[in-house]
Amino acid sequence: MKQALSKLNQGFTLIEVLIALLVLAIALTALLTTTNQTINNSSRIKDKIIKHWLEINTINQIKINAITIAQGQKTTLQSKAFGKTWYLTVQRSQTAIKHVSLMTIKISDNQFGPFQDPIEAFYYENP
Repeated sequence: MKQALSKLNQGFTLIEVLIALLVLAIALTALLTTTNQTINNSSRIKDKIIKHWLEINTINQIKINAITIAQGQKTTLQSKAFGKTWYLTVQRSQTAIKHVSLMTIKISDNQFGPFQDPIEAFYYENP
């Protein structure tokens, strides 16, 4: 009877504890890696949404003549939004259709680029 009680009170061996800690360490590493990737993806998506919104806003400002870009001209604009300063390059090119211009807008959070995520819009100028 004494032998049966002493076997029940022995607890875990050192090897069992080390294996349990190893499994826990692997699981936590995987969890932290996944969390880090999710945070990076969320930040990248947030920036892409802000960039797209600023590009669309610039197109609308051109349409209502709040911004004037001459034919064949390339201009860099500055915009402050969401706690950051953004720089947009706007290029107006002539198309084969009379009175229709192609506006190409690229954006960067650095004044000297790289300017990425281009968006293109056609602009009809009433003669």
